[in-house]
Formats: sequence, structure tokens, C-alpha cells
Amino acid sequence: MREKITIMQKLVDLETEILQIPKIPVTAKRLGEFVLGEYDGKTNEMWIDIEHLAKEAVGACMKTICHEVYHSYQRYLVENVDWENEVLQNPYFEELRAWKQNQEGYIAPDINGYDAYQNQPLEFTARAFARDEVERIYSYIE
Repeated sequence: MREKITIMQKLVDLETEILQIPKIPVTAKRLGEFVLGEYDGKTNEMWIDIEHLAKEAVGACMKTICHEVYHSYQRYLVENVDWENEVLQNPYFEELRAWKQNQEGYIAPDINGYDAYQNQPLEFTARAFARDEVERIYSYIE
């Protein structure tokens, strides 16, 4: 188990370097029946469910890690952008504005339902990033 955690931490370190965001410590612990991973933007910590890490294939764990790292990236951008800059009103930044709005009104799955949770901008784009990033990583090692 320790070896898997070490590998997942190396993946987190690689992704944070690529995205140019602060490093994030990753810890394995029991998170709950349906929670595979979690990122806390206030403490800049990440957790991966210990059962998920033990039972799932490497690719599934990598997707969870990439998904949670992307949440860190989203938060970093939202918190470090000068929202007073009129350039941010350009349509090019629509997704970033949606992330900001979503962070202010995040939809929890246990309160608003799983579909609403899955379809909110922060989750939708983090899933897409994780899928694409794991495919990209596999293309280098196959």
C-alpha cells in the first residue's frame, strides 16, 4: 500500500508541476462509501480513499488523482486572477467565470442529487481533464 501512495504522490507532484500550481500532499484514508478522492482547497491537501487505492486498477486511481489535482488548479486560478480586469469579460474566459460562480455555489451530491453534482462546471471539467490526462500518460508508457 505504501508503494501505491508513493506512486500517487509522484503523479500529484508531476501534475502540479505541469499545471504550475503549489505542491499538494496526498494521503490515503477511508473517505466514505462513494468518495474516491477529495481535495481541500483551504488546507491544500488531497486524500484518496484507501479502499479505492487498494482495490482499483492503477488507471482508476490515476484518474482520481488527476481529477483532484485539477480541482486544485481550478481553485488556484479562481483565487489568483484579478477579477477587476475587464479582459476577463472576454468570452474566452467564460469557463473560468463559471468555475468562480460554481465555487461560490458548489453543489454537493448528497444535498442536490448526483446528476446536479456531476454536471456542474467544476466537476464536468475535472472529469474531462482526468480522462484526457490519463490517456496522455498511457500513450507515453505503452
